[in-house]
Amino acid sequence: MKAGLFPGQGIPASTVLESLPKDHALLASASEQLGYDLFKRVEVAARRKGAAMPTAVAQPAIFVASLISFAHKPGRWDFFCGHSLGEYSALAAAGA
Repeated sequence: MKAGLFPGQGIPASTVLESLPKDHALLASASEQLGYDLFKRVEVAARRKGAAMPTAVAQPAIFVASLISFAHKPGRWDFFCGHSLGEYSALAAAGA
């Protein structure tokens, strides 16, 4: 059995940045919908070691990074769960 586990808003910006491929279509679509370059905002937040990302950046960035990471892990998934914001990522990954 495989379970998809998705993090909440407390995840460090540097970890989120590692999961955001700069040229990914989902990231480009999210940036277009948000009206700002999401990658660049996470990149700036990651430079401030230990500082929390602003909610307006953290939530869409973590959601997008979670879905991109999930898409790169093929196979059958039996369970999906997430903490706080991660619940939305889990629901989206499960097809809800």
